[in-house]
Amino acid sequence: MAYTNIATGDNSAKKLYEEIRFATSYKKSFWLSKQSPKEGLNNVLYTNNKMDGKSGDRVSIDFITRFAAAARGEGDALEGHEGSLTPYTFNLTLAEKHVLLRYKGKLSAQRPAWSLSAAHEQALEGRGAEVIDEQIFDALQATDPNKVFYAGSATSTATLTASDLLTPERLVRTRTWMETGGDYAQNAVEPIMEKGEPYYMGLFYNDSFYDLWQDSTIQQATREAHNRGGENPLFRDAPMIWNNITVFKHPNVEKFTNGGSGSDVNYAKGFLMGRGAMAIAWGQRPEIETETFEYKSQVGHDFNYILAAGRPEFNSLDYAVVGLYAARTQISDV
Repeated sequence: MAYTNIATGDNSAKKLYEEIRFATSYKKSFWLSKQSPKEGLNNVLYTNNKMDGKSGDRVSIDFITRFAAAARGEGDALEGHEGSLTPYTFNLTLAEKHVLLRYKGKLSAQRPAWSLSAAHEQALEGRGAEVIDEQIFDALQATDPNKVFYAGSATSTATLTASDLLTPERLVRTRTWMETGGDYAQNAVEPIMEKGEPYYMGLFYNDSFYDLWQDSTIQQATREAHNRGGENPLFRDAPMIWNNITVFKHPNVEKFTNGGSGSDVNYAKGFLMGRGAMAIAWGQRPEIETETFEYKSQVGHDFNYILAAGRPEFNSLDYAVVGLYAARTQISDV
């Protein structure tokens, strides 16, 4: 009887190992697991895999803006009145990243009742996912969006007061502007479509999410509009959805303590995003390499990947990101 056997060192075994590592990192990453569940344009995070494993260090991603040609009526001339799509190219530069662990010797590995090597790999998967997230957050927050709204009556971070907290009214106000791009002064932000419904994504620091959750309008609507069981967001740790804005929190959103006229107001950035707000391109998906040192008495593990991340722009204007900055109740860094 014949059996199919894949040896430990077989290329297929290595490929399976790398796929497992990538899948694990994917599940642990905020951006990869929640914002890019599948390839395609109907995501906050657009993912390009065309460079995965290929040569080169730059990736070009093409986006298409709103098509706004006027309709022609009966008897109107048709030829010469055709519209055209306006694509633009957004360039990304790949970056190589490594996260490393190494244990001292064979005795160090033998002392624990658990596998030190396996623990290293598990720790690297978790930290590796964090590093991927950090890279994408850095790209998101490298500069302020060209359009930023502020809580309350503030017009800048210097005019924020401690009471200018994040509110549902500001969420809806910002979304309203996004739907037309400020009466088409810039690209209207396309929503993510889910089961025929349009959604935008809000992303805020944990303290800002707390302020929004404490808002009386949110509390009353949540009590009255949802059932009383386990599916009610009051009773479970789940993203908030308000006016078709799915609100997330994350500690990598930047926070500050120097807002206001006296530079003493705690505040944080926040973002509302639509389809294609962020873009990434893989040069090499995550894998873990194992290396030995000192006559194989020491073992090191290297979580490594090659990735480009950026916030797409069109004519120097953000494609699908709007800022919403607000004062915050100081909880996380008190």
